[in-house]
Amino acid sequence: MPSDETPHERTYRLLREEAAHRDHAFWTDNNSRFERGRIEFERNRINRTGVCTLDDLSVYFQEYQNESYKRHVEYNKYVWQRNWHMVWPGIRAWVDEVRRRARRRSFAVARHAEQGYFFARSGVSKDRVKDGPASPPSQPEASRRDEKIRSYY
Repeated sequence: MPSDETPHERTYRLLREEAAHRDHAFWTDNNSRFERGRIEFERNRINRTGVCTLDDLSVYFQEYQNESYKRHVEYNKYVWQRNWHMVWPGIRAWVDEVRRRARRRSFAVARHAEQGYFFARSGVSKDRVKDGPASPPSQPEASRRDEKIRSYY
């Protein structure tokens, strides 16, 4: 989470966190139901026949799927609706992030220029540049400066 998180980014982050919590709760409940049912099925099968085979477990799995079908359909409807409602907040958060990155990049270039890197090699002070144009830098200095500026974009 960036320190300069925008309201749109915060809204989108909270929506994603809430979605992750609900998904986790659903699947935790689903898995525990499956395990409880499987253990009970195995006990009953072992008590009746003395053994529980993989073919017997496939019968249980089919029963479990049939029993939980409606719950899974409802969950999938919820997930599709939730994801559809998260599209617009996600787009707004993405736009804010792109703007923040551009702003950081421009600040980095300005901060780099303020450090005097461009003036240190030519022996020209910042004050002299403010007063008027200096002679153009030599070719190696100009290419290095251009290379440094391009590296920020």
